[in-house]
Amino acid sequence: MLVSVTLIGSVGLYIVLKLTSGVDLPFVSFKFIEYSERLGQFGDFFGGVLNPLLSFMALLGVLYTIRTQGIELKEAREETRIANRIQDKQTGVFERQNFESVFFRLIDVHANMADRLRDKRESWGSNGFEYAVHEVLENYRYACEDLASAQKTARRPQYPALNPEQTTEQQLLLQAFDEGVTGEIRVMLSQYYRNIYQILKLVDGFKVFSGEEQTGRRSPRQIRLEYFHKRQYSNILRAQLSDDELKLLFLNCITPYGKGLKSYVEQYSLMKHLQKSKFLKGRKEIYDLYEDEAYADFEDIDTSRIILYASFRARNQLRATFSSKNS
Repeated sequence: MLVSVTLIGSVGLYIVLKLTSGVDLPFVSFKFIEYSERLGQFGDFFGGVLNPLLSFMALLGVLYTIRTQGIELKEAREETRIANRIQDKQTGVFERQNFESVFFRLIDVHANMADRLRDKRESWGSNGFEYAVHEVLENYRYACEDLASAQKTARRPQYPALNPEQTTEQQLLLQAFDEGVTGEIRVMLSQYYRNIYQILKLVDGFKVFSGEEQTGRRSPRQIRLEYFHKRQYSNILRAQLSDDELKLLFLNCITPYGKGLKSYVEQYSLMKHLQKSKFLKGRKEIYDLYEDEAYADFEDIDTSRIILYASFRARNQLRATFSSKNS
């Protein structure tokens, strides 16, 4: 702009000096000064020809500027999209870190509770878990014997709440579990099961994906992949459970107050390592109290079942959201 103003001013000054004082510059001079009045006509002609060309070039410049701005805006949008994706990933990493911090803290609490129960030694040397399993199985054996005797003699069994004609294996186990687990061990086991429930609830509610990956309709592949990641955490919990812990967990979940925990046990296959042939004599009617997924490997679980679990979880979250708003 400075160069343009200087050039225009210089030319204008030269013309004024030439017409008023007749000053000439070296190699530049007006000849035929008497025809200077015709220069205006020539200027009008020249301007009439040049102005449309300049206007057309200005229009091209405006169109080029608009195109350049469009490209820059597109690039800015792409950069914003990339920045949002990076932010979503950073948020996902932060949420995963928070989740794992709480998860492993609960695992530590679980380990401490389990150690307390193992240290609960009985007179014959067994730990708390082993003692509880022994008492439950003994009571179950007595209940089965009494039921068999009652069915033969048509007399009432030792447990009056049981009808010999309508008694099921589950009822016998419930009665044996209720009478076999008592006192301080019962209180400690209640805390132990509630902690397991909170661990599995935390895992089930964890959002593996974040941002755009979490929104919108997810494909069956994404749902199965999300379940796979959650199952890795539940496997960590399952690895902490001893054989006696699995047996007590099995018995606890078939009780009315273990219903919520039972759904998570089935969904994440916590009974996978339970030795069926050695526990309760491998009775099929007892093991059928659980869904097949409770004993299955990840590869053996059908995608339709995983989608069903995801739908059930979404309904529960929606129900909890509306309940909190109404309250």
